[in-house]
Amino acid sequence: MASITATAATTTTTIIIVAATTTAITTIPQHHQHHQQLHHHPPPPTPPPPAPPLPTNHQRHHHRHHP
Repeated sequence: MASITATAATTTTTIIIVAATTTAITTIPQHHQHHQQLHHHPPPPTPPPPAPPLPTNHQRHHHRHHP
């Protein structure tokens, strides 16, 4: 009885390993394809940030007198 139980446990472990491996193999190509799609279709470039507003005459005048 002991040997039969040990064999059953080993078989179950093997099935779990095979199932996990199959899932990993199935997921990797999809993940790779997703990266290829990102490379084939790059996102549009982000617009540059808006330039800071130029100082007004009053601000420049104030800064000139108080550096």
